[in-house]
Amino acid sequence: MRKLRVTVDLDNVMNDLTETLLEIYNKDANDNLTIEEITKYKIDNFTKEGYKISEYFQSPALWMRVNPLYQSHEYLKIINDDYDLRVVSASHLGDMPVKYRWIKTYFNFLKREQIWTVFDKDWIDSDVHIDDGLFNLVGAKYHKICLDYPWNRDVNDKDEGIVRCFNWGDIFKEITRFDKERKVNNLTR
Repeated sequence: MRKLRVTVDLDNVMNDLTETLLEIYNKDANDNLTIEEITKYKIDNFTKEGYKISEYFQSPALWMRVNPLYQSHEYLKIINDDYDLRVVSASHLGDMPVKYRWIKTYFNFLKREQIWTVFDKDWIDSDVHIDDGLFNLVGAKYHKICLDYPWNRDVNDKDEGIVRCFNWGDIFKEITRFDKERKVNNLTR
């Protein structure tokens, strides 16, 4: 039996991108926008007129401040050792050089060929996919793990076959549970 294929989104799943963006934006715009107020995926809908969060993405200053999410490094190292892991980001190609350097700084166990730029993640032949964007989960054929944020709460998880997790400990438990179930089902066929 081949190893379980696990794909993981980069922004807001491996890192604290939105939290860091909000710190910079709030200072620049003299605003108090919080993550809890961002109830849709496109953050620019919640910023003051004239401010585009996307303009920060290629900034090395931003990426010097972005941190890995709590326990993401530890669990992704285990997942990388035990499963077939890929990082899949729907980032624009212009954003990827700085993001690649960030990944290599904090997740140096990942090889270059494990980091993919993919806009339509449903095309990936993955067994499990972890994401914060519902558009990458709803209707997809892989096992769907959603890392909880206010912008992805307007869906019925059960109806969509989504497993909602609140931290990397939850994510890891769900991956190992799914892998055990997959192995049992494969052995009984």
